Amino acid sequence: MAPAYPAVLTLLVMATWVAWVVEAHRLFYRFRALHPEVARREIPYAFQAAQDPEKFFYFFRKSSQQLLRADPTLSTLLTRVRVLSVLAVTVPVVGATILFAAVVLVNLRTVH
Repeated sequence: MAPAYPAVLTLLVMATWVAWVVEAHRLFYRFRALHPEVARREIPYAFQAAQDPEKFFYFFRKSSQQLLRADPTLSTLLTRVRVLSVLAVTVPVVGATILFAAVVLVNLRTVH
């Protein structure tokens, strides 16, 4: 295992998280611009700078799916956010597992 692997893993995780945040913001602001009345009614603090997890979780509710799928741009952004959400959790776990397995294998070789 290359000594650079932890640095590469860190950069990969950070890139995944940054892409996830950027796409989630794009989805939220695009939705808010296209459907301000729905955003005002269903998303707390939609037009304020306050941070609220509902601004993100709204897009995963079943009640929002029909409205999001009606617009191809919102549908594409939603798909990207979903994929990046899975990657944001999977990449660190898989990367750390590979790193841990490599450390264990190296240590087993040196012991025997």
